Parts: sequence; structure tokens; C-alpha cells
Amino acid sequence: EYKDFGDIFSQERIDALPEHTKYDHRIDLIPRSTPPFGPIYPISVKERTALREFISEMLRTGKIKRSTSWSSAPILFVPK
Repeated sequence: EYKDFGDIFSQERIDALPEHTKYDHRIDLIPRSTPPFGPIYPISVKERTALREFISEMLRTGKIKRSTSWSSAPILFVPK
């Protein structure tokens, strides 16, 4: 009964972003405003290496793209 949904887990589907929908949106920021500043959390060499590999793979497969935004969000590592 699950084989009917096999295409959901295909490599082509995994490597692609979902199609655009009517729910796509953007957030317009206030011109000349300054985004809030927060501390940069230290990460280990092992975490930095894993992060660089992850980001490289996501860029390569088109799942993320380089940003020109002044804002960002922290990366959190959670042990398995």
C-alpha cells in the first residue's frame, strides 16, 4: 500500500525545491532601518566543518542560495 507513494521519496524529488504556490511571500523591511544585533555563538572545528559541508551541498543542489540580506539566523547543533 505504501508503494503508491514511492515517487515522494525519489531522488529527483529530494534534490528539488517545491514548486512556487500562492502562499509564496516576501518580507519588506523598513528602509534605512538597522536589524537587531545578537551575539555570535562559538562553534567547534568539527561543527564548523560539518556546517561548511552542509551549506556547500545545499548550494550545489539548489536548495539554498546566497543571500544579500543583512539579517541572519543562528545555527544550532543538536546531538543525535
